[in-house]
Amino acid sequence: MMNTNKLPYLASAFVLLLIGILYFVCAPTTVQYGDTGELVTNSYFLRVSHPPGYPLWTLLYHLPVRYLSFSTPFHIASIVTILISLAWLGILAFKFKNEESLALIGVVATNIVFWRYSVLPDVFSLHMFFLTIVFLGFLKPELLSRPWFIFLTSLCVAHHHTILFVFPMYIYAFIQGHIKRNLFYSVLFGCLSFSLYFTLMYFHPYNLGSWGIVENAKDVINHFLRKDYGTFNLHTQGNNDLSWIRLFLMVMLTDFWSVLLALAYMLVRFWKDLRPYRSKLVIISLCLFFYFLIFYFTGVMSMNKFGESVFERFLMQPFLLLAFLLLVLINVARLKLPRILLLCLLVNTGTNLMQNFSVNDYSKNTVVEDFLTNNFRIIPNNSVYYTVGDTWGFSTYYIHEVLKVRPDVLFFFNNLSFGWTLPKVAATFPDAFPVWKTTMLDSLNFEKYSFYTNQQPGQIPEYLQLSYHGILFKLSKSDTRRPEKKYECDLGDKYSWRFRPKLEDLQKVEFSRVFDLMYADCNLIKGKQFLAGKKYDLAAAEFLKAVKLSPLSTVYQERLCATYKLLEDPLYTECERRLDELIMGSSQQYYLYEF
Repeated sequence: MMNTNKLPYLASAFVLLLIGILYFVCAPTTVQYGDTGELVTNSYFLRVSHPPGYPLWTLLYHLPVRYLSFSTPFHIASIVTILISLAWLGILAFKFKNEESLALIGVVATNIVFWRYSVLPDVFSLHMFFLTIVFLGFLKPELLSRPWFIFLTSLCVAHHHTILFVFPMYIYAFIQGHIKRNLFYSVLFGCLSFSLYFTLMYFHPYNLGSWGIVENAKDVINHFLRKDYGTFNLHTQGNNDLSWIRLFLMVMLTDFWSVLLALAYMLVRFWKDLRPYRSKLVIISLCLFFYFLIFYFTGVMSMNKFGESVFERFLMQPFLLLAFLLLVLINVARLKLPRILLLCLLVNTGTNLMQNFSVNDYSKNTVVEDFLTNNFRIIPNNSVYYTVGDTWGFSTYYIHEVLKVRPDVLFFFNNLSFGWTLPKVAATFPDAFPVWKTTMLDSLNFEKYSFYTNQQPGQIPEYLQLSYHGILFKLSKSDTRRPEKKYECDLGDKYSWRFRPKLEDLQKVEFSRVFDLMYADCNLIKGKQFLAGKKYDLAAAEFLKAVKLSPLSTVYQERLCATYKLLEDPLYTECERRLDELIMGSSQQYYLYEF
């Protein structure tokens, strides 16, 4: 007969095993979107990442990413991220072995954002680990009498700034024990952990992939304080609106609704019985309140400009704090969830699995690498390639540096918008930039090098010749003040793909899939020019090329149909039928254009 004392441990292990299998199945083998390309590349080479630098993450990932060769570096980084997520989920699963807590862990693990950043190698999985460690000390203050636990907790200062918002939990645990002993080790290990930032001075700071020139203590402090962005701001310019709050509520109601329901029930039903535990509940609630208040007013900008992929990661901390609240009610206050609410947690986990698997399965998602490699395919020799945008820039950085795609191309990504990059560029490529002037474009040796960029035409100086070059823009010197644009669109024979999304994949568009809709922008612009000149047959030919290159784009298809209608072409009916299919099967915005 099985020992019943082991059953809770077996149940926790079984839940953790299922989560691990789910994550490993979804792990990406190639570069994806956001900051992941930069972080993996800089851990591979030990370079300085964007502020605050994340030295602990870089050091922790360096050895496996650089020296394990059984898969791609990005896939190995994803595996390390999964193991970190399983570590903090495992701490919760084995600490709280009852069925209510395990059901809650299932909801957390399958939440769209937690799931996504447990398989994408970003800094947030490690951040959740430290939040869990702080929570463990908050519930069990006697752990702070052990130096190893204080050291483990103190490592969080070498990682993510928003750990600051759970410091009330640490202070509460700190004052519960031997204050002098706790204070000594906290200061000692806190200083040792912060000293990890000074390793940035040795992370090849003069390499173009390293952010800034971190060569002394002042540079380290400025990097830690995110001076390039504005101290402790997510960006230098804020544009606060309610879009981030709406995103939080939307994900709450779709992926975390059972937790909200259980919290509301427990607080209303047992409020009088919670008097001995209210201090713990208030402290966690304050952490949540200050996170929303300070982060919102200092970090959140309009998602209309930057998209959900930039801000969704910052939902993880408030969601985990809400889960901590429920864990306190269940395991500290010893309140029993009604069976109906336990069932709600299980149903919530099931619905999360069904609705989130398709968008978080990155195992075959090669869209980003294929698209950015196709960028390199159309760039000739002796070229400078400059990108803007986190995904476009950081992911191309990984492809160029780690995968060694087109090492002959001089590649710069979006951190070049800061002044400290100018001396680095001039020192690294004196042949391409023989005399440094005010800007990179003014300094480039155009006689020897071609210049390509994804920067939009409105951001390009008017005195340069701009050519639409397939996916990219080519810039060159011109003898006229405002030269007419040129079009070099017929480069589709140079493109190749391993995997392209299907129509149903676009029902929930994420950043990596949007790339697949951009292959024919050159044909679109050229076709619009023909439309303006009422050369409808030539316009239709360009839009048809666009549809063949990006067959899932409603924009290209709509333009083709509108032109067929102007031509009174019988193909119009079939074109409209296909357009209806695209509109029904995707979440792209659809516009009726006027000519």
